[in-house]
Amino acid sequence: TQKADADQKVTKLVETLELMPPKASAKVITELEDQLAVAAMSRISNLKLAKIMAAMDPKRSSALSQLMAKGKKAKS
Repeated sequence: TQKADADQKVTKLVETLELMPPKASAKVITELEDQLAVAAMSRISNLKLAKIMAAMDPKRSSALSQLMAKGKKAKS
């Protein structure tokens, strides 16, 4: 299904981002569409995500954090 394919692509993206240095991962995430960025960020380990977000532009990091929080509330 399309959802399964999309899920598999996000999983592959997350695996790649977790292997990259935080600064490189931050650059990639900054360029992604919001929905894809949030989907990937929600699966990255907290320790790695903290390092990535610290390397991101503060405005972009804040905006994506807000989207992640809204997404988590919506699923609850």
